[in-house]
Amino acid sequence: MTQEQLADKADLSLNFISKLERSASQNLSLENASKIAKALNIRLADLIDDREKNSDVEQLNYLLSQLSNESQSELATSFSLIVKSILKHK
Repeated sequence: MTQEQLADKADLSLNFISKLERSASQNLSLENASKIAKALNIRLADLIDDREKNSDVEQLNYLLSQLSNESQSELATSFSLIVKSILKHK
């Protein structure tokens, strides 16, 4: 998603989104954070959460949730084959 698309979907200005991405905007209100999370189709907690404090499983779940259903399915098939191969060679 481009900055323009995010700004439009979140009903925020392109200038605001651009500054936010560059960390030039220090004042992100809860209302605007909520708009951005909704536009990105993610939970507000995921948007403001410090990823470094999360477990690897939580990070993986978050990243997987950002993929399309088709990509998730393809990745699940590949991952399943990898795990089966590892288990065979144990």
